[in-house]
Amino acid sequence: MALRPSLLAVITTLGAWLILGCGGLGGDGSSSSGEAGEAPALAIELIDLQLFHPYSETRSMRGLAGDGRVFEDTEAASFGVGVLAVATNQTAELLEPSDFRGRLRFHLSDGRVVGCDYEGEKKGDVLFHYSETIPVGPGGSWVDESDDVEEAVWRPGEKIRVVARQNCGPAYLPDVGVESVSVAISVTAHVAADGPERSSEELQITLPSDALT
Repeated sequence: MALRPSLLAVITTLGAWLILGCGGLGGDGSSSSGEAGEAPALAIELIDLQLFHPYSETRSMRGLAGDGRVFEDTEAASFGVGVLAVATNQTAELLEPSDFRGRLRFHLSDGRVVGCDYEGEKKGDVLFHYSETIPVGPGGSWVDESDDVEEAVWRPGEKIRVVARQNCGPAYLPDVGVESVSVAISVTAHVAADGPERSSEELQITLPSDALT
């Protein structure tokens, strides 16, 4: 099955349907500062957003390596969400592997809200950690450092790719009546050696009900 066009293309045409939280997005798509003149510790940029349908056979989305390959999953009798993002450590600190979290919500016409929370996919206890390689190497510009004890840390200025995928929402939701769908993502990490937590702003996106069709 061909990769479903990213909802990012849809988002750019939605105008008022795009809702940005905590200061919104910068011109490059990354989250901007919640306070004037103060950048967040971590920046997050949405690369691919897929709202999966019950009839999505492979639940395809862009791969982490950025080399054109497609990441697939098995079909599920439910809706779901797939999110691929790039996060940047904007601090001068060495950070432990990050925590990528989000939520998917269906806002029903009777006022109820249903959905689920999701987390970044991991290798064992370690978040998938794909780091940008400079210069670009063969096979793509991102390399998996999840299993590298020294490089799985998040260095100052380093960009990493993180992914989350979650089945969520029964197939009959359109018959119940959905007014809108909202997705939120954020990333957090702790300073190495049990230091304090650093975080990005939460990026929030709202889509109209026809995103389910």
